[in-house]
Amino acid sequence: MANKLNVFATSLSCFPKVFCAADKALFKLISAFLNYFDLKKYKKAITIAKQADKLNSDSEIKHVIYKTIGIARLKLKQYKKAEINLNKALSAAQNTFGKHDREVAKTFNLLANVAIEKRNYK
Repeated sequence: MANKLNVFATSLSCFPKVFCAADKALFKLISAFLNYFDLKKYKKAITIAKQADKLNSDSEIKHVIYKTIGIARLKLKQYKKAEINLNKALSAAQNTFGKHDREVAKTFNLLANVAIEKRNYK
């Protein structure tokens, strides 16, 4: 389990803070949705991530949750829903990190990937 968290921590830089700040119930849900995401069980990961979001009010954690849901929806080819979740992640990232942060750029990149998959280059 610790190895999986380290892998995600390197790809999403805010995870170390997430796990320090999370209460036990939220931590369990975050751990579960990361495990399902890692197993490519995206629908289950999305369901659990939504539960985690209900327990959370921190915008940094919201960024991670919405970004992960957005990536899962992208993998499931649910482009409209991916775009909605990634826009929520973008808003949370901008509120948390500022408009010129790396996490904001990464989220914009994911939104560009959605546009490419949709063949919508506007």
